[in-house]
Amino acid sequence: MGMNQICVSFDVKGGKKDITDLMPSISLENDFIVQYFGIWKVIDIVIKDLEAKTVLEFGTREGYSTRLFNKYIPEGDIFTVDIDKPKTDLSEFKNIHCIQSDVMALEWSLPVDILYIDDWHNPWHLYSELDKFSKHARVVMIHDVCLEMGNPSSLLRAIEEWCVRNMVVWTIYPMNGCGLAVIEIEKSRGFYANTIDRGCGTPRDGASETPPDVQPEPPTV
Repeated sequence: MGMNQICVSFDVKGGKKDITDLMPSISLENDFIVQYFGIWKVIDIVIKDLEAKTVLEFGTREGYSTRLFNKYIPEGDIFTVDIDKPKTDLSEFKNIHCIQSDVMALEWSLPVDILYIDDWHNPWHLYSELDKFSKHARVVMIHDVCLEMGNPSSLLRAIEEWCVRNMVVWTIYPMNGCGLAVIEIEKSRGFYANTIDRGCGTPRDGASETPPDVQPEPPTV
């Protein structure tokens, strides 16, 4: 069974509901599908720990995680970016702000509590996103990081390279093979004195911004 995308809806009292509507109330048991959504429990914990009010999301698609963030932060602002229009209508949510753009062409300066990345699963692209946008977030969360774990050019390798080069603390939650990475930008600034002035996302002196063994050239379109 592929884990790249799960689209599920249920007939419940009051009409059909999308799985996103039910996720916050799902209890974590040893069922395969339910364990997959254990990742959202981690997101819930991070949101509560930060008392988060703002999220910048890369990769809207059907808006599953977008709507979930909206449920956890109903009074906050969710900015979601995708090169394509959302596959579902999110206009009913007044605090969800959809931005149609290539992420790397986006000019962003607002501070956010969480940067959530689930767009192009390409290590070169991910490394570039971290370099450009991590400085605006307190925590960066990256979905599907355990896909292609054995591949030396995997997302995990890109995360490891970026975090070590930038002296940033990270945690991996390997749930059902998809996995979630949590990169502690704000806490890392407190751990390492030299990250306070320069800001995370800027390589240390003498470090390459783009490690060649992780970052292949982007494909020609």
